[in-house]
Amino acid sequence: MANFTTKGIFPEMDSGISQLLLSTISAPRIFLDVGLLLREAPWSQWVFLGISGLGIGLLVARVLYYQVEVTVPVIEPVTITPELPPTPQPLLHLPPPPPALPVLPGSMFTSTAVSARTAFIMDVSYSMNPDQLALSKEELKSAIVKLPADSEYQVIFFSGTARFAHQSQAEAVKRAEDLPVEKWLKATPKNKKATLKAIDQVRKSRGTVWQIPIMLAMNLESSPDSIYFHTDGAKTSNTQLVDEIVTLVKEKSDGRTKIHTIALMAAKSKGAKYLQAIAEQTGGEYKLVSNTRFLRQR
Repeated sequence: MANFTTKGIFPEMDSGISQLLLSTISAPRIFLDVGLLLREAPWSQWVFLGISGLGIGLLVARVLYYQVEVTVPVIEPVTITPELPPTPQPLLHLPPPPPALPVLPGSMFTSTAVSARTAFIMDVSYSMNPDQLALSKEELKSAIVKLPADSEYQVIFFSGTARFAHQSQAEAVKRAEDLPVEKWLKATPKNKKATLKAIDQVRKSRGTVWQIPIMLAMNLESSPDSIYFHTDGAKTSNTQLVDEIVTLVKEKSDGRTKIHTIALMAAKSKGAKYLQAIAEQTGGEYKLVSNTRFLRQR
């Protein structure tokens, strides 16, 4: 609150208040002027005194009136705080899936699991580019050379058909009804040498079917401990593909066979997701090779 007081007849004050005061004392001055005019008359002594007294009284009353403290209310400023929208809650972020295992030279077809019987399934479809095919051959040969002498193995090439490495393309099968029952190869120097030669000589062919080579591996005279399944993609959008393969493997081996998958493709591709699911559901390991040129130069 702000206070001010007017004092005297002509105080030092704001111009608005001064004008108001002058207008209010004009009436008492009229009585004083009339008294002065009548004071010379002999009979007017008492009239002069009366009128002058009345004017002085009114003047004093006016002055006293304006000496009263006048309180002027001051409106305090009001601070308006805008109402902010509620802070959005952070979205729930699910943890990303576990990354694929690092793939170093010579490790594409190897795992931490120890296997007495191992089936290597290699994609030789037309979609494999020269770098992918050359890298796959190098990696598969490295794995064969490292096999323990007391282990057993088989190598299967697949595209739209599937065949064992020691068979010709004419012997490749397309249907489950045509599956042969083959024996395991002992990891002898002689068998390894023949297998390495077959890997060097294999050529690409048309089509990509995942189920046939898996069936061929599971149709060996005894179920494999491990299957390495390697491919650059899936040619089907069948969402039951994973279930078909996992069910087949578990039924044939009582859940003992593990499928280790190698994806030569982009991490977010449909085929990579299928391969990761197959590995997870069979207890295998999943590897991703998305840049074959880089991998070969390491």
